[in-house]
Amino acid sequence: MVADSVGLSAKAAIPGAFPAGWQVTITGQPALFVEQLVTKYVQYQPLSMFGDNAIVAGGYNYPYWDPARFDRSIDLMVNTLVAKGVKHVYWVTMREVKPAYFSGWSSLSAAYKTLYLAYPTVNNQLRNAMNRHPELSIIDWAAISDRLGLSYDAIHLNNTGAAAYASLAASTVVSGQ
Repeated sequence: MVADSVGLSAKAAIPGAFPAGWQVTITGQPALFVEQLVTKYVQYQPLSMFGDNAIVAGGYNYPYWDPARFDRSIDLMVNTLVAKGVKHVYWVTMREVKPAYFSGWSSLSAAYKTLYLAYPTVNNQLRNAMNRHPELSIIDWAAISDRLGLSYDAIHLNNTGAAAYASLAASTVVSGQ
């Protein structure tokens, strides 16, 4: 799994969510765009670092001023993982932040509000990317995260959110959906 800060906030929960015998490696860094995750954590890694499946948990640092850049980043990530021998890429959708589910909404800067409100667009771009990449599937975090109690700031996971995120990721990958 390669992740930005949101995926990394579930780092402790993810290995235990997979069945015994599964090897799970999690890498990444907060505050990186997807293309930076590719260059720093995927491109230069040896083939031996990759298995049949890969999870990408990136996109929260979305270039909302240039949506086409995100499409190019998706393509770069998927193509780079496939070139490393990955057979199936799973991408976790973004939580679609609604003001009603985040008590700190009114104190957010305009830039953060713009970013948070772009996540439905991000998720549509990910779903559309499946038409370009048959080896891409979605782990639909957006579908189950529309509730209170999963995060401390609307996106970064608390323990409850991390457990739900990890369980969803593991069940999706293990079932091969």
